Amino acid sequence: MDAVGKALKVSGLQRQYAGQFVVLWLVGMLAYAGFGLAYPQFSVLITDQGFTLQQFGLIQGLATFLSISSQVSIGKLSDRLDKRKPILAGALLLSIPVTVIFPHAQSLVLFVVLLAVNQLATSLFNATAANWVTRFGVKEQLGRMHGFYRISFSVGWVLATAFMGTSLDRWGVEATFYLGAGMVALALLLTVLLTRDVASEPAAVVREVQDTSGHFQWPLQLKVILAALGIFTLAQTMGTHLNYIFLRQEMQVTNQQFGMLSSVQSWPEIPLMLALGIVADRASSTALVAGGMLLAGLRWLLMSIVRGIPFLYAIMPLHAIGMTITEVVIIAVITRQVPSRFLGTVMGWQVTVLSAARLLAPLLAGMVGEHFGIRVVFLVSALISAAAGLLIAYSASGANKRG
Repeated sequence: MDAVGKALKVSGLQRQYAGQFVVLWLVGMLAYAGFGLAYPQFSVLITDQGFTLQQFGLIQGLATFLSISSQVSIGKLSDRLDKRKPILAGALLLSIPVTVIFPHAQSLVLFVVLLAVNQLATSLFNATAANWVTRFGVKEQLGRMHGFYRISFSVGWVLATAFMGTSLDRWGVEATFYLGAGMVALALLLTVLLTRDVASEPAAVVREVQDTSGHFQWPLQLKVILAALGIFTLAQTMGTHLNYIFLRQEMQVTNQQFGMLSSVQSWPEIPLMLALGIVADRASSTALVAGGMLLAGLRWLLMSIVRGIPFLYAIMPLHAIGMTITEVVIIAVITRQVPSRFLGTVMGWQVTVLSAARLLAPLLAGMVGEHFGIRVVFLVSALISAAAGLLIAYSASGANKRG
């Protein structure tokens, strides 16, 4: 077997789709480089305009509400059209004006609109990209293939956020946002010029029982997984919304420290993506998800008590470990349980569940943070993450008993 063949076997990717996978990998890297230069600054810029934490939570909540309604419909449209390219390109196109306009925004209404469009764009990008690359893989090796693909997001984010502090010091906030928009524009250009939709499902992937009823019967365990994922997302979003404000306002980090701390929290993702993908194909997926959720909760517990900036460099990587385990394995679990022709619909519902959690999270975080402080928000996030992990573990034990 040649070197290329060995690489394809390890990655779980079919040879005929290797070129398209590489293009989508580059698209993911460039897109997340753009996101990384802009996203960490969103919450800081809003509070710098004089908005309180409770008002910030209201802005985030309204934005999430506006972004939810269309996502399931777009997922169903993707299934009917069997087209992912226009949705992926559209998501990237929406991100560009948001990134350009955001550093100039001052009003509550404009912040709500910009955040709503940004949430819609990033959610659609993530769900559509996952749906698309699934069609390139081998059914029994989807975990490792998604791990390989998600590395692109991590590489883009790590490099961009590490550079963000330097960019802020040298060129300022506006130029850093414009650079981020340029990265997303390059991702859009690659998508338009070099990608092509897969017309039909790869034969090696179609080993599922075909459902000819036209209606997907949801397994109970899949419902529990989505519910636990929603609870977990509530916890993570509560903490994440205030994380960057905490670094700037309470820990008083410099631009360079802000960039490096935003970057270091994602460093472990790169080796973990591949390792977890392979492990997920062989080990208990639900056990991995439960462990990931508990680790993510540990991060917030430590953030609630940390006092010195040096300790943050050890705590922040726990975010990558917990979130990577959860995100990679969840995708593999869902794609194994769902017939391919219903995958867009289920992914749409997944996005909606996550969006509902993200709707409640900023409102709850803003209220708790305003009255009790950001550290209490982190503590609540830790407890909710633990509850989600225990729910996953309980559902797995119940499924084993029924089996």
